[in-house]
Amino acid sequence: TMSVQEEAEPGDWHLHIRGQIRKLGPVVPRGFLSVIDERTAEIAAGESGRRELAAWLTRPENPLTARVMINRVWRHLFGGGLVRTTENFGTTGDPPTHRELLDWLAVRFVDQGWSVKAAIREIVQSRTYRLSSQASDAAMRSDPSNFLLSHANRRRLDAEVLRDAMLVVSARLESVSGGPTMRPGTKSELGYRFESKQRSIY
Repeated sequence: TMSVQEEAEPGDWHLHIRGQIRKLGPVVPRGFLSVIDERTAEIAAGESGRRELAAWLTRPENPLTARVMINRVWRHLFGGGLVRTTENFGTTGDPPTHRELLDWLAVRFVDQGWSVKAAIREIVQSRTYRLSSQASDAAMRSDPSNFLLSHANRRRLDAEVLRDAMLVVSARLESVSGGPTMRPGTKSELGYRFESKQRSIY
């Protein structure tokens, strides 16, 4: 497994001219992304700066990290983020459709120890997530893009989710765990059929 480790003597390094590793420019001091926040942390001598970077990103004064993460979780669950331009969370992106909700979820996310599982649980247990995808005529006229979340957005299901859903609605899903699994190297064209009625995703 590939991993990283601290160098014996970490320090500043040369700028790579035009990105070429053999064309070294002047030594550049280690630092953080001042375009996000000019308040940067000091990196102690003999430290690589990784720990300081993690602490800087997740400090309570940083308004972005938790909101960006919650927006990505929301996009995964709803098909679109509270900030629609998920890849552009800055001043040139779209504003949040529900700013107070995004702020509240971000605060809860931090209070719960940055637990993605807890954030997902909170969202999927909400009334908004459990809404029907059947939209009223009035909602379609006034909010065709469903920015106001008056109904659930229809989305394509992954193959595993679709299989599990079909087993549930046909009352054939087996709730027991364990048992045989699909043997590796088997192909349907060779006549192999996987007969398990257990769920694909746990």
